[in-house]
Amino acid sequence: FPVTISTEWFIDNGYLSKYKVYTDPQSVQFISKTGRDELEEQQKLWDRYDLIANSFKTWKNLAYGEQTIIFTTGENHANQVKEEYGDIAKVVLGKTPNRDKILEAFDIKEFPVLINVNLLIEGVDVKECTCVQMLRKTMSLSLLRQAIGRGLRIDKNNPDKILKILDHAGNIQQHGEPGIPIVTGK
Repeated sequence: FPVTISTEWFIDNGYLSKYKVYTDPQSVQFISKTGRDELEEQQKLWDRYDLIANSFKTWKNLAYGEQTIIFTTGENHANQVKEEYGDIAKVVLGKTPNRDKILEAFDIKEFPVLINVNLLIEGVDVKECTCVQMLRKTMSLSLLRQAIGRGLRIDKNNPDKILKILDHAGNIQQHGEPGIPIVTGK
C-alpha cells in the first residue's frame, strides 16, 4: 500500500528544522541529454566568473557568516568557488588529506564555508549547517534531498534554526521544495 512521507510532518514534530528557499533568477539552465547529472558538462557551464561572483554575492546578502555547505560540479569548479569566497572557505574532496579534521573544524565553526563535490551527500554527519548552496544541478530528487538534508538536522543549541537553501541551478524548479510529500510503495 502507498505510504506518504512528508518533510513537513518531520518539521512539525521537531525531527527536522524549518527552511526557507531562495532561488536565483539567473540560475544556470542545464538540460541533461542522458537523464544523468553530467557533472563535466555542467562544469563547463559554470566556468564563468560572473556566475560564481553572483553566487557569492547572493550568499553574502542572505547568509554571510552562516555555516554553509556548497555543492559544486567538480574539483575545478570547487576551487574557483573557493577563490571567490576567499579565506572563509575550505574545499573538501574525496582525496583531501585530513578531511575528517576539516569537517571537525567546520563543525566547531573555525570557518563558515565548506565546498564539496559529491562528498557530503550521504554518510557524513555535519552538526552545524544553517545554509546549503546548490551550485550544481541534479536530476535525482533523492540526491537533492540528501544534500539539503545536511542542513535540516535539528540543532539543540539553536531550536529556532531556519535552514537557508540557496539554489543557483534550478533544482527546486525541477524537483519542488523539500516539503513536498513523496509517495512510496504500491
